[in-house]
Amino acid sequence: IFDFFKAKPEIIKESLKFEDISNWIGNKEITIKNKEKETINQIILMVNDICKNLEGKKLVLENIDLNQKKVEDRVKFIVNENLEKYIHHIEKLISNLGDLSENTEKIRINEFMNKISLIFINFEQKSRLNFEKATFVIGKELEAVKECISVFFKEFNKIIDENKESIEFSD
Repeated sequence: IFDFFKAKPEIIKESLKFEDISNWIGNKEITIKNKEKETINQIILMVNDICKNLEGKKLVLENIDLNQKKVEDRVKFIVNENLEKYIHHIEKLISNLGDLSENTEKIRINEFMNKISLIFINFEQKSRLNFEKATFVIGKELEAVKECISVFFKEFNKIIDENKESIEFSD
C-alpha cells in the first residue's frame, strides 16, 4: 500500500555504439575486479583484527583459575576439560582464518565470503557443546569471545551490504 511513498531507484541508462560494447564490458570488468580486490582487502583487515582479538581472549581463558571458584571438584573437572577443548577450537579458528587471509591472490569475493562463513559455521558446530558446558562456571570470559565474533559479523555484513553491486557482478 505504501509503495506509493517509496522513492523509486534511479535507473542509469547508458547509450553505446555497437563498436564500443567490448570496451565498455572490459572497463566494467576491470572496475568490478578492482572493487572486489578492495572489498577482499577490507575483509582481510577485519580477519586479522579478529585473530588478534581472539588471541587475547584465548590468553584470558588459559589463565582462568578454577580453584578460586566455589563449586564441586567434579564440576571444576568437567568445566576445565570443556574449557581446554574450547580453547583448542579457538586456536583452530585463528589458524584457519590466518590461512585463508594469506591465500587470496586469485580468489573471487563470493568464494572468499563462503569460506569465511564455513570456517565460522564449523567453529560454532564443533565448539557449541564445550562452550555451553564451560559457561556454567566461567560465563563472562566466554561471552567475550562470542561478542568478539558477533562484532566481526556485524562489520562483515556491513561490508557485504556496501559492496552488494560488485559482489553480484563478480561471478
